[in-house]
Amino acid sequence: MMAGSVRTDASSSIEKLAAWTLSRDPAYRADLVLRQAKLLVLDSIGCAFAALEAAEADEVVQLATELGGPSEATIIGGGKVSVLNAILANGALVRVLDLNDIMFMQR
Repeated sequence: MMAGSVRTDASSSIEKLAAWTLSRDPAYRADLVLRQAKLLVLDSIGCAFAALEAAEADEVVQLATELGGPSEATIIGGGKVSVLNAILANGALVRVLDLNDIMFMQR
């Protein structure tokens, strides 16, 4: 892509993702789907809390805090940072111990 050119497919991809996310399709609101989503969110939060004392994630959380920016979002465990820095820190906390390896089976 040449410098200064604009990708038109990126905005349409974002629009498609937003439309899919906001879909009112009943399949996305089925009891099994909602239960699975709740379990995955709870598991991720649990993984993040388990990693709060892990040295492996500490440096990433410190970096996210030091980068500064507006206090828009919370790092799990405390501290307000920019949204992007919170994504970095929280993502590291969720994944660093690699505990979120659960598998749910339909019954």
